[in-house]
Amino acid sequence: SYLFLNMKHLNAFWLTVFGLFLFSQIAGAQEAEPVQDHKHALSILLAHDHISQGIRDGERSWITVPSFMFAYNYLISEKWAVGLAGDLIIEQFAVETESGEGTELLERSYPLALVALGTYKPIENLGVLIGGGLEYEKEESFALIRFGVEPNLEISHRFELILNLSYDIKIDAYDNWNLGFGVAYAF
Repeated sequence: SYLFLNMKHLNAFWLTVFGLFLFSQIAGAQEAEPVQDHKHALSILLAHDHISQGIRDGERSWITVPSFMFAYNYLISEKWAVGLAGDLIIEQFAVETESGEGTELLERSYPLALVALGTYKPIENLGVLIGGGLEYEKEESFALIRFGVEPNLEISHRFELILNLSYDIKIDAYDNWNLGFGVAYAF
């Protein structure tokens, strides 16, 4: 049943991507402004967080949990942007953490990470990300540091398809890496 649920999510994901692509083509056909005139960008991505310290069936193992990623970026120049990114895990899960007294079971319930990010574009369609923030959760919150890369593909004057690959270091907790795919809208 787990595989069936993942296939349903995967089909919904590709249907959403196709719909966004079609919408962007229609909207992009009406645009006359070049991309560089836009200083702001909003993005939304469907993602999965991969956690090596996860607990499944009482055993430590890699777990993958679904999430939504979103971001606002302000373009300072052609090469630099600053922004705020978020990552909402839409599942409850448990991880094993190391503490001074040994290992500890940490249960997480729909945590939300908010990260202030800087983006540098060494080449036109690739952003390198670095930032810091907090992962909020009702029981316990953690500071985090995020590193990542974000290749993109322009599909119209205002829309880009983006892929996000990032790594979060949660201070005194657990680490995870994220893989997300979505769309960005420039205005």
